[in-house]
Amino acid sequence: MQAANSQMLDGINWMSRIQSDPTNRQFYQDQALSAFAKAQVSIDSAALSNGLDLPEQGQLQFGDPAYGLTADERLAGYGGAPDGFGFDELAYDARLASHEMQGNGAVQAHGPEGDIYLQTLLNGQNNGQAGTFLDNPQDSQWFLQSLMKSFNSDGQITGNQLTQSVADSYYAATGHDILPQLAQQQILAGTADTSQEAIYRQFPDLTAPDGIQQLEQSSGWSASQVMADALWGHAQFMAPNGQITDEFASEFLKNANDPNMDPIDPTLINLDDSTRAAYQHLLHSPNAAAALDSSFLDAIGWEYGINSMGQDAGSGGSAWS
Repeated sequence: MQAANSQMLDGINWMSRIQSDPTNRQFYQDQALSAFAKAQVSIDSAALSNGLDLPEQGQLQFGDPAYGLTADERLAGYGGAPDGFGFDELAYDARLASHEMQGNGAVQAHGPEGDIYLQTLLNGQNNGQAGTFLDNPQDSQWFLQSLMKSFNSDGQITGNQLTQSVADSYYAATGHDILPQLAQQQILAGTADTSQEAIYRQFPDLTAPDGIQQLEQSSGWSASQVMADALWGHAQFMAPNGQITDEFASEFLKNANDPNMDPIDPTLINLDDSTRAAYQHLLHSPNAAAALDSSFLDAIGWEYGINSMGQDAGSGGSAWS
């Protein structure tokens, strides 16, 4: 997949010229589109070589094609799960967003900025992200789609598509659309940091003895918020059709501390007294789904500059209603 990665970087380089030379915007966009189209051809070729037939993605385009659509219409735009995959395009994008927040959240005051795209393409073999997000042709195709949707009109990479995937995952799980609230914060967010320091920022190594402490530092989350994000994400991934019902949430939480079910969740649950107490609160809640959703919103709210009471930082009123 090296050819596709190089071609995606070519496309990014062409788009980056728009800001300094906007009069030639169309030329740079055309050159970038050509580079991304070549990347798609390389991805398709690699897929065929591995006996895979990737679903047709339609015409490549920049920016967010889902802008102005309802939540149901946005969900319909994601690709389904191909044969042999236990997840679909929305799950992929949401995981990309989660890793963006885990690795960069502490330096992002209003939501994702899209740093993970360059971090994965240029340093993914060292920070572990390439193995997660560019491991096969299907992953590479979804990465390309997400990247192209993230560009703004000045050719800069943003976190807009990442934020949309967070909101769309929450909508799939709960039927409640939080994109308007997140978008109010996302519009204040910066664009991807292209400095060497950001690109080669190390992601937390959860296999290290201090891995969780690394994650707390890089994400800006507390231990209980790290646990809440992980538990909700795992629940949404495992729930039928991604819908977290009370019945499912109760059963999921009962099994979450069983290492035979998932070795990651028990580690997070037993990080310290705060995570054990937070887990017990979830486990014994009379409304397990609502409790799980609320704990997730607390973690996400912190990332987007919305405080733990569900209010915009510095203002009154609920941000989630």
